[in-house]
Amino acid sequence: MSTDDDGLRMHRIEERVESVEKGGYIDSVVSPDGSRIATSAASARLRDIWVFDIESESRVRLTFEGDNQNPIWTPDGESILYTATLDGRGSIWITQADGAGKPKLIHEIEGTSCAIVDVSSDG
Repeated sequence: MSTDDDGLRMHRIEERVESVEKGGYIDSVVSPDGSRIATSAASARLRDIWVFDIESESRVRLTFEGDNQNPIWTPDGESILYTATLDGRGSIWITQADGAGKPKLIHEIEGTSCAIVDVSSDG
Protein backbone atom coordinates (compact mmCIF):
# COMPACT_ATOMS: atom_id res chain seq x y z
CA MET A 1 0.00 0.00 0.00
CA SER A 2 1.23 3.48 -0.74
CA THR A 3 1.26 6.30 1.78
CA ASP A 4 -1.84 7.80 0.15
CA ASP A 5 -3.68 4.48 0.44
CA ASP A 6 -2.69 4.17 4.11
CA GLY A 7 -3.94 7.67 4.82
CA LEU A 8 -7.23 7.01 3.06
CA ARG A 9 -7.63 3.65 4.81
CA MET A 10 -7.00 5.22 8.23
CA HIS A 11 -9.57 7.91 7.51
CA ARG A 12 -12.18 5.29 6.60
CA ILE A 13 -11.40 3.28 9.75
CA GLU A 14 -11.74 6.37 11.95
CA GLU A 15 -15.08 7.20 10.34
CA ARG A 16 -16.37 3.70 11.02
CA VAL A 17 -15.17 3.72 14.63
CA GLU A 18 -16.85 7.06 15.28
CA SER A 19 -20.08 5.95 13.62
CA VAL A 20 -20.36 2.86 15.86
CA GLU A 21 -21.43 5.14 18.68
CA LYS A 22 -24.40 6.19 16.51
CA GLY A 23 -25.21 2.63 15.46
CA GLY A 24 -26.02 -0.34 17.62
CA TYR A 25 -24.76 -3.68 18.82
CA ILE A 26 -26.22 -6.94 17.56
CA ASP A 27 -25.31 -10.62 17.73
CA SER A 28 -23.69 -10.20 21.17
CA VAL A 29 -22.27 -13.39 22.75
CA VAL A 30 -20.50 -13.92 26.08
CA SER A 31 -17.13 -15.71 26.12
CA PRO A 32 -16.95 -19.23 27.59
CA ASP A 33 -15.35 -17.90 30.81
CA GLY A 34 -17.84 -15.02 31.08
CA SER A 35 -15.19 -12.28 31.04
CA ARG A 36 -15.74 -10.82 27.55
CA ILE A 37 -18.46 -10.08 25.04
CA ALA A 38 -18.07 -10.41 21.28
CA THR A 39 -20.50 -8.33 19.28
CA SER A 40 -21.24 -7.02 15.83
CA ALA A 41 -21.26 -3.23 15.99
CA ALA A 42 -23.37 -1.55 13.32
CA SER A 43 -22.34 1.72 11.74
CA ALA A 44 -24.22 3.50 8.97
CA ARG A 45 -24.14 0.59 6.49
CA LEU A 46 -21.60 -1.95 7.70
CA ARG A 47 -20.88 -4.02 10.79
CA ASP A 48 -17.59 -4.90 12.46
CA ILE A 49 -16.72 -7.45 15.14
CA TRP A 50 -15.56 -6.09 18.50
CA VAL A 51 -14.63 -7.75 21.80
CA PHE A 52 -15.41 -5.97 25.06
CA ASP A 53 -13.65 -6.92 28.30
CA ILE A 54 -16.29 -6.70 31.03
CA GLU A 55 -13.98 -6.02 33.98
CA SER A 56 -11.58 -3.50 32.41
CA GLU A 57 -14.24 -1.99 30.14
CA SER A 58 -11.72 -2.05 27.26
CA ARG A 59 -12.56 -3.01 23.71
CA VAL A 60 -10.71 -4.45 20.72
CA ARG A 61 -11.84 -4.15 17.14
CA LEU A 62 -11.27 -7.38 15.19
CA THR A 63 -12.50 -6.55 11.67
CA PHE A 64 -11.84 -3.63 9.34
CA GLU A 65 -13.18 -4.64 5.92
CA GLY A 66 -16.55 -5.78 4.60
CA ASP A 67 -19.78 -6.38 6.51
CA ASN A 68 -19.11 -8.69 9.49
CA GLN A 69 -21.58 -10.38 11.82
CA ASN A 70 -22.55 -13.51 13.78
CA PRO A 71 -19.51 -13.79 16.08
CA ILE A 72 -19.16 -17.17 17.81
CA TRP A 73 -16.51 -18.02 20.43
CA THR A 74 -14.40 -21.13 20.13
CA PRO A 75 -14.84 -23.35 23.22
CA ASP A 76 -11.40 -22.33 24.58
CA GLY A 77 -12.25 -18.60 24.28
CA GLU A 78 -9.09 -17.89 22.28
CA SER A 79 -10.69 -17.24 18.89
CA ILE A 80 -13.86 -15.99 17.26
CA LEU A 81 -15.51 -17.20 14.08
CA TYR A 82 -17.75 -14.81 12.16
CA THR A 83 -19.42 -14.36 8.80
CA ALA A 84 -18.50 -11.62 6.37
CA THR A 85 -19.64 -10.20 3.09
CA LEU A 86 -16.80 -8.66 1.09
CA ASP A 87 -16.98 -7.69 -2.57
CA GLY A 88 -20.43 -9.30 -2.84
CA ARG A 89 -19.31 -12.74 -1.59
CA GLY A 90 -20.13 -14.43 1.69
CA SER A 91 -17.45 -16.11 3.79
CA ILE A 92 -16.59 -17.55 7.19
CA TRP A 93 -13.51 -16.28 9.03
CA ILE A 94 -11.63 -16.98 12.27
CA THR A 95 -9.51 -14.52 14.22
CA GLN A 96 -7.81 -14.33 17.60
CA ALA A 97 -10.08 -12.79 20.23
CA ASP A 98 -7.32 -10.50 21.53
CA GLY A 99 -6.89 -8.88 18.10
CA ALA A 100 -3.41 -10.32 17.50
CA GLY A 101 -2.66 -11.58 14.02
CA LYS A 102 -4.84 -11.35 10.94
CA PRO A 103 -8.22 -13.00 10.35
CA LYS A 104 -8.03 -16.26 8.40
CA LEU A 105 -10.53 -17.23 5.70
CA ILE A 106 -12.09 -20.61 6.47
CA HIS A 107 -14.74 -20.99 3.79
CA GLU A 108 -16.27 -19.02 0.91
CA ILE A 109 -20.00 -19.30 0.41
CA GLU A 110 -22.14 -19.30 -2.71
CA GLY A 111 -24.20 -16.14 -2.39
CA THR A 112 -23.84 -13.42 0.20
CA SER A 113 -25.38 -14.61 3.44
CA CYS A 114 -24.95 -17.36 6.00
CA ALA A 115 -24.88 -17.79 9.76
CA ILE A 116 -22.69 -19.73 12.17
CA VAL A 117 -24.75 -21.44 14.83
CA ASP A 118 -22.20 -23.30 16.96
CA VAL A 119 -18.58 -24.46 17.19
CA SER A 120 -17.83 -27.95 18.46
CA SER A 121 -15.17 -28.50 21.10
CA ASP A 122 -13.31 -30.92 18.82
CA GLY A 123 -13.13 -28.47 15.92
